[in-house]
Amino acid sequence: MTRANQLYLSLCLVAAFVTPIPYTYGAIPYHASLRSCLQIFSIKVMENEFWRIRWPVDVYGFIAARDTVDHNRNLLFNRTRDDPQILTLQDPFLQLTGPCRPIALIDPVDFEIQLKVKGKTEPDDETFMAQCFEYGHGFGQHGHLACGRWEGNFCTLEITSALLGSTVAANIISADVIEGSWPGDCGGRVVSRTAGIDEDFVLLDSGDGPMHVDPDGHITLQRDIISVRRAGTLKVSVEAYSEAGLCAEDCVEFRPKDSFTSVGTCNLGFCRVMFIVGWSLAAIKSDLKYDGNSCVLTY
Repeated sequence: MTRANQLYLSLCLVAAFVTPIPYTYGAIPYHASLRSCLQIFSIKVMENEFWRIRWPVDVYGFIAARDTVDHNRNLLFNRTRDDPQILTLQDPFLQLTGPCRPIALIDPVDFEIQLKVKGKTEPDDETFMAQCFEYGHGFGQHGHLACGRWEGNFCTLEITSALLGSTVAANIISADVIEGSWPGDCGGRVVSRTAGIDEDFVLLDSGDGPMHVDPDGHITLQRDIISVRRAGTLKVSVEAYSEAGLCAEDCVEFRPKDSFTSVGTCNLGFCRVMFIVGWSLAAIKSDLKYDGNSCVLTY
């Protein structure tokens, strides 16, 4: 049995327990629907006019969105003091790992920000930003990128986002090398794009180091939940690069569905990467699953 067949059979067996979006498998309830969602592409840390950042800085803490689906924390960035992110003047973007489900824009979305700069000892740690902000419908036009800044006492956050109407949730359930092998000296980048939005939604970026691939070929993405217009497309691209530059790249397009899964592959020459995407209409609070395999939304 091929690696691709093994993955697909495993997917069918675990069914709804792999994904935080509830309607990929089984019956779709009458109240499930398309929804307007907020897509966060990047969050950049900047200086403000009152404070100068002493680059580089080790940043930890969290940024979470709270929407009207359940008002619980939907984490976009989450780092402990033992695992801070090093931000530099050349690369001041936070490495986002969420959301763990789509951010519904029904009423204004509350953003909670608790960021600290790690010092030599914990008493030396400094507050970077500790504030709450509200994101409403007036922030940007539907289907267009918006770049807004939130001012704090010690830094400014620049958020690149878009309001997307009539969306379904796409969950990249798996990304696996199914033929060949990933070169050990090559870095990797996996991004997605939705129709009409000229901006990469970064799913994985290995940076200056090589991309980690498990012995069984599995690639762990940093982000895996994307809001996609039902009438649009989802394009997933894979890039391999070395110090000499880009080695290979390929992309695959998916047509959104209300439920079930889609399978597609990218052929980089030295290997083929297969993606399995699960689709779902929007959930309501009573439908969300809280188990060990789902994202935790209760706080």
